[in-house]
Amino acid sequence: MSRMVEVEAFVAVVAEGSFVGAAARLGVSGPYVSKLVSRLEDRLGARLLHRSTRSLTLTEAGRRLHADCAEAVGLVDAAERALRSARSTPSGTLRVTLPTGIGVRWLSGAVARFMVAWPAVKLDALYTDRVVDLIGEGYDLAVRAGRLPDSALIVRRLVMARRRLVAAPDYLARSGWPADVAALASHRCLLYAYSRAPSTWTLSRGEVEASATVTGPMAANSGAVLADAARSGAGIAYLPDFHTASALADGTLVDVLPGWGDDVPVQVVFPDRRRPPKVRVFVDAIAEALAATPWALT
Repeated sequence: MSRMVEVEAFVAVVAEGSFVGAAARLGVSGPYVSKLVSRLEDRLGARLLHRSTRSLTLTEAGRRLHADCAEAVGLVDAAERALRSARSTPSGTLRVTLPTGIGVRWLSGAVARFMVAWPAVKLDALYTDRVVDLIGEGYDLAVRAGRLPDSALIVRRLVMARRRLVAAPDYLARSGWPADVAALASHRCLLYAYSRAPSTWTLSRGEVEASATVTGPMAANSGAVLADAARSGAGIAYLPDFHTASALADGTLVDVLPGWGDDVPVQVVFPDRRRPPKVRVFVDAIAEALAATPWALT
């Protein structure tokens, strides 16, 4: 039996003025509270309460013990209340990782609004296109684009993007338009280094699927960098719309094989099904920002 349980029962009796009141406060029976106080008195070798049919009063020893212990019990209660509050109110450090293209271009505003709305949360955000080990590196969640390998991570899909072949008009004027997917093998292609197979591009149009083995002058681990290289005329890139939408809209990039491409899911992944409030409100914030697919081509 923990000594703290006996002390808590004694402090509750003094606070409520009766064993019945203390029992209601602690959620136990009156006889059990009486037993705990008697056990405390036996252990200390001192009577703590004068008991009568009408009232309870502290002995001198009881007053001394109460003065020393009431504050300690209060501190424990306060600590428990603070922990319950932390579990229901977004607070503490939130560690997240986001891909650079989506994170910088399309989610920076949502992240800024989140920090204003939830000032008790300290955000530690890593912007990277590499696949971060959430458990090993201690992250609460990750936003990821692309199809994910099977794992124990919990996944929530946010939105879909479209990956398509893009190039600058001047590159196509110099090198010609590929007639089909197979013709990509003879073009200068810009490769995404973090792809599972950077040199193999697989595209579909309706129910038809085609692949090409491609080569080119550049490989990079950043889709945004590849989009800039394609816009400068360096070659053909195969990228999601969140990297290329603005350039496609203003004509500095064009869709090389219209109708051919691939759907790219954008999702958030968690290491644990239990999601504290700070995680839930952050995911709600980015989900709202992406709900309208802000990079959608009009």
